[in-house]
Amino acid sequence: MNMEEMIKSFPKQLEEQYNTLQNLNFNLDEFSNIDQIVICGMGGSAISGDIAKLIIGDNIEKSIQVIRDYDCSKVYKNNSTLFIISSYSGNTEETLSMYNIAKTCSKKIICVTTGGELKKIADNDNIPVVLIPTDFQPRAALGYSLMSLIVIFNKLNFISRSIIDSVLESIPDLHSFYSDFCKEGQNAYKIAESIYSGFIYIYGTSLTDPIASRFRAQISENAKLLASHSILPELNHNEIEGFGTNPFPDISRNVLWMIDKNDHEQVQKRMKITSEIFENMGINNFDISISNNNSDSFISRSLELVYLTDWISYYLAKFNQVDPIPVNTIMKLKNKMS
Repeated sequence: MNMEEMIKSFPKQLEEQYNTLQNLNFNLDEFSNIDQIVICGMGGSAISGDIAKLIIGDNIEKSIQVIRDYDCSKVYKNNSTLFIISSYSGNTEETLSMYNIAKTCSKKIICVTTGGELKKIADNDNIPVVLIPTDFQPRAALGYSLMSLIVIFNKLNFISRSIIDSVLESIPDLHSFYSDFCKEGQNAYKIAESIYSGFIYIYGTSLTDPIASRFRAQISENAKLLASHSILPELNHNEIEGFGTNPFPDISRNVLWMIDKNDHEQVQKRMKITSEIFENMGINNFDISISNNNSDSFISRSLELVYLTDWISYYLAKFNQVDPIPVNTIMKLKNKMS
């Protein structure tokens, strides 16, 4: 499967994993009295935790933390902590370390993986494992990992069925969104064409920050290009001053704005004013916010923004004339670490 097919399958992944996990059950006595959820993972296996936390919002009474490290013990508080250990390959060094530490802290652990060492040791330890399909790049399997988390939370009675329904209701919108905005020659393609040869700055808000962060990572892994990201209003208190000089006048500077209609009105005003200041400095501004969404659902808008940014990263790879699948530098580092 090539990267185009993987990215395009995002809506299908959500539906497939929901159907796969309909009969998933846990012993609720073993997962009772939980007041915090700690999702342990790296890269594409961790970002699903950030996005799940974003779209669930205040519709959960448990705190959610995402840990990207070797050690997750600092967040542990007695046996009220649920650890979700997420590794697409099942062989991620840092995640396996966190699994071993979590096991000494809590009896409440669930793993999400395709297999590998994580499934092997979890099966041996009688830890529940939620399986996701193989043959994807971890960063292109977000639909599977995201739906896995949402179904787990629902099966443990942490969130209502309405969250799952909202995600499922977004699937037809995602298919329409692809047809209208993401095909070659359309909006995602044109944005990539405009920015690929310049500096890329991604600016989000508290309601889009996890998606902005993922977008930066997708550009790095898929297009083999560097990008930076920050959020409003914080960037108005420091980063904008960095545009005061331009030591590389021959290279375009491109700002991509990611805002949601539910953002604070002052944040929306700051975006408008900041983009005007940038425009007067010769900086290109691209508003890639989802403003024409037919649904009033924050979940639908968020998933469409994920989809759009994935497609932009894919077309950036095409313009940069690179294969978006291999991550040779990452693999070189992993080999040296082993």
